[in-house]
Amino acid sequence: LAIVQIQLEEYDRALAHYEKTIEAYQLLSGEKPDIFEPYLAATYTNLGILLAENMNKYPQAFEANEAAMSLYKGLSGRYPDRYTHYLATSMHNAGIYRLETGAWPDALGYLSKALAIRKELATGQGEAFGADYCATALNLLEYYQRKLEEHKELSYIRKGLDLIEETEAFLKQVPVTPAVE
Repeated sequence: LAIVQIQLEEYDRALAHYEKTIEAYQLLSGEKPDIFEPYLAATYTNLGILLAENMNKYPQAFEANEAAMSLYKGLSGRYPDRYTHYLATSMHNAGIYRLETGAWPDALGYLSKALAIRKELATGQGEAFGADYCATALNLLEYYQRKLEEHKELSYIRKGLDLIEETEAFLKQVPVTPAVE
């Protein structure tokens, strides 16, 4: 229902549906965590996206995303092949939500961790995860640009150029789509 409400641009109603869904999945996760924690984590992720993209509530989006990230850390520890890429996505989202607020300097830690995980995934499966690596690299470049503008430290130019050079190898593995272009 929340997704339908988003399509109808009824964001407050979507928010209410996500909150009810989270309550239900929290109860179910207590009974059968291996089955319902992934759904709970995904709902927190979707709530974060709603709050950020549709409601411009980045601090609340960050909080929802932190809940997802915590769940994905546990899930990826138990089932790395199934949930590590979701952990990287939640770290990436945390970095984006920080970039959109006055807390943008905190984005570095999240984006760096997401990039490291995505690099490892893309190294083995470039066609599947190369675009994710490139997306995180692009956001990290935005962070470097802001640091360069704020502090006039030329070291951020070198960091950015090094990252672009590294990213080029992954771009060659990614199928060309409009987003990649």
